[in-house]
Amino acid sequence: QHATSHTWRLRIPAMILVLATPAIASVGDGHAPVGFTVTIAESAGIARDGEPVQVSLPFAAGVLPTPVDLVLVHEHGEAVPAQFETLARWDDGSVRWALARFFAFLPAHGKTKLTVRCEPASPLMQEQAIARQDGQNVTIDTGAICADVRKSAEDTLVIQDANGQRL
Repeated sequence: QHATSHTWRLRIPAMILVLATPAIASVGDGHAPVGFTVTIAESAGIARDGEPVQVSLPFAAGVLPTPVDLVLVHEHGEAVPAQFETLARWDDGSVRWALARFFAFLPAHGKTKLTVRCEPASPLMQEQAIARQDGQNVTIDTGAICADVRKSAEDTLVIQDANGQRL
């Protein structure tokens, strides 16, 4: 394995993210790629409770066919709800850069580590999906409210409460 190490510092509303990538192996030998760690440090002295964070994640050619198999795992072992998007691809079509979006919970001057892994999402994470597409309609259901975005000219956006009453 060829090990690399990089550190990036990004300012996100008074938060500093440090991304360290110790090693990313290729999957040519049939083994899953080695994960890497994202360290999030709060530097402004303000507790963060659900602070939106986004960070770009680099991958070697051939390692990640699609970001659907990415999982963020907190240093305590629990999966972190996150969204992933492909930003750039290698010539072979595999993901070169993926964007991760998630919420951070940190005390003032706190620090936490998240591990980026390539593995199928757990059933728990799959159950947390709040948007689904049915034909040409998209439904967003948070539990408290439900919004239907329809392609038809009538009732393009329908929002209901948990009891099905239109809002």
